[in-house]
Amino acid sequence: MGLLRRLFGKSAAPREPMGGGDLTQVGQLMDQRTVFAMAETIELDIVPWSSARLAAIFAEVNRNPTGAPLMEARQARQALSKFWLHAPVDQLEPLYRSVIGQTYRTLVGGRLAELTLVMDEQQWRDAISQKLREAAGKPQAANLLLAVMPYYARGSMRVSDPLRTVPQWLMQDYAALYEPDLLQRIQQPAGLLGPSRPSLMGLPARSTPVALPPSAVASVQQPQQQPAQPPVLSPLRGQDAYNQIQETDFASRMSGLINLFTIDPGDEDVNRELGNLRRLLGQIALDMDASQLEALYRSSYGELHRQLMRCGFASAPISQQDAKDRSQLAGLVANIKQPGGLNALLAALLFYPAGKIQISGSENLLPGWLLSELGAVSNAGQTAGAY
Repeated sequence: MGLLRRLFGKSAAPREPMGGGDLTQVGQLMDQRTVFAMAETIELDIVPWSSARLAAIFAEVNRNPTGAPLMEARQARQALSKFWLHAPVDQLEPLYRSVIGQTYRTLVGGRLAELTLVMDEQQWRDAISQKLREAAGKPQAANLLLAVMPYYARGSMRVSDPLRTVPQWLMQDYAALYEPDLLQRIQQPAGLLGPSRPSLMGLPARSTPVALPPSAVASVQQPQQQPAQPPVLSPLRGQDAYNQIQETDFASRMSGLINLFTIDPGDEDVNRELGNLRRLLGQIALDMDASQLEALYRSSYGELHRQLMRCGFASAPISQQDAKDRSQLAGLVANIKQPGGLNALLAALLFYPAGKIQISGSENLLPGWLLSELGAVSNAGQTAGAY
């Protein structure tokens, strides 16, 4: 079948034998005017999109997962899923580490993944999941995994033989979202986001009592010889996590949820969102350079941290994974003199009820700004670990 027939679905006009130098039929398979007329009737379904626009959409649905923002976010998730399906296999890692990867992490770690799928989304997810099961160990498995992850809530999916199916550059984030037990078996540095940098997602910064420069957020990279690694609490890491809490109206919305918790501690939706907030705040504390912890705590971050500690949320029932991460944090706090000990304590305060954390000799071990806060939420009681 000729090229034009494959393109236009018609047979080319038959060529007549050439003679006497007649070259009118050479290379001309269809009257030019007919080609132009047919081209004008072809409709190209091209919908322009950008990573900045997707980031704005996902940020908006995190604030308001209803109505038009939700519909737009569902369409944006579909566009991003298709993007990963058709991306070149040898470019997946650089793409994941780029701006589009940051936008993707905002999606998989956000509220949209927790919402019930509509019928078309269920069918799309199930179709990709089936292909992923068939592609274990094959190059296209990474494309399929990236395409399907946004359709599964935290802890709701597992791939068979992840050490063979999930590429190393994706392993940390995959395990943090879906298989936390796998983190203990990963022999690699903790971070995937790289050194701190200004926001690439175009999200507006929220004013804070103390200006916290981008350089304050440390690289997530951990020393290879560090004896104990902190748990990964959130797929958003480093600067990406800090940018999340700086989004417009984020703090006021979280404060509203905290107030709702004090009114109705049994509201499942409120508890789920505050659980995500706790993990996000904890991750920021773990990723921050120790020299900047006081500036962090005196910023809007500290306001949310104190509100969440004092509302009693830490006394609510916790999941098995939260309990495991809490225990791991307590182990790090037990070695509070070691690098990262103060970071772990700031994160652990969000997981233990008031009075459950005591540190022997804290007057000599803790800075004054943290001592005062610890005294405000702690009393004589059981400890979080053997200090």
